Amino acid sequence: MIEFEDLDWSKPTVIGFVNNPKPCTEYVVFAISMMNHTETAFLPISLVLVFNSDTGLLELGPLYPDDPDYLEWATGKQDIGANLYNSIFYQDVEPYKIRPDLEDYIGEDGQWHWQHYNPTGWVYASNPESVYSQVFLPPQSPPRYTGIRSAYYYIVTPNYISPSIGYIDYIESNAVVEGPMGKLFEYESEMLDWSYTVDEETGRWYSAGHLRWIPWWGTYGRTTVVEPGSSLEFALSRSWYQREIQGAYTSRTTAQVCCVQYVPCDQVWSEVPPAYGPLFTFDDRVVVVHANITMPPGGTDGYDISSQTSDEYIADRISSAISQLYNLNLIPLNEVRRTIISTKIIR
Repeated sequence: MIEFEDLDWSKPTVIGFVNNPKPCTEYVVFAISMMNHTETAFLPISLVLVFNSDTGLLELGPLYPDDPDYLEWATGKQDIGANLYNSIFYQDVEPYKIRPDLEDYIGEDGQWHWQHYNPTGWVYASNPESVYSQVFLPPQSPPRYTGIRSAYYYIVTPNYISPSIGYIDYIESNAVVEGPMGKLFEYESEMLDWSYTVDEETGRWYSAGHLRWIPWWGTYGRTTVVEPGSSLEFALSRSWYQREIQGAYTSRTTAQVCCVQYVPCDQVWSEVPPAYGPLFTFDDRVVVVHANITMPPGGTDGYDISSQTSDEYIADRISSAISQLYNLNLIPLNEVRRTIISTKIIR
């Protein structure tokens, strides 16, 4: 179908096709924003990236959302996608409610029987099944997938102290996180040193140790009254682990992004007089991103997105934008912030 501008035969413009019309390009927009360390407000600077779903290449960005180039490009375009994920935390949909037969329980003997799930979300080493973030897609959504999968479990191991004391057990906390496109990261904490002494006169025992781990508390962890300005106060005032999963789909396109950020730390303490600690030393943050954009030949009707792998090209550009956003918002290298990656499909 051809339209002649100003009814001038010398100015033909193709405006459509009678048979097998070429559909309009769908664009995937990832809008990245961060919150302050208390997660009560957004930081002032955000970034957007636009990918062409036909080519899978970056079309625009990273740019500020109010950049004139982005505003001009977005003029006249509409959000046509539906959310791929609508629940990502086990607090929303507890696994032990999905499979009550696997819930821990107190038996007739009055003792706990550890199976797989319990309301706290912990899984024990004897049953290292994952307590994962159950994702339910809207009923009209053709894809099916169970989203970010996380496992936190205790491992009890012997720590040899001395022949006169024997073996002392200590706790290690391990974490494995998997996303829609594979494993994002696996981290195992390590007790580098641990010991205790006993005051023969009072019978009181004092411990000392060095633990390397990732603190899993959020900003809500600041419930303990601690010494102002202390290492513990600072540690409790931050979240050292963050995760994000977002996605959108249309009848032609699916787009998803999965991000985990964490900061390993060394925790050192001694209760032996003169006592000190706990002292926290934090490493540089680690940011892991998986993302992809797919256009199944037959459309998304009945399409299984769980088999897709991460697209390094897209993931690298999102990861670079996150690093850029940390710099623009002046966040120290050894801290993380809650990061929201809003995902939309527009045309």
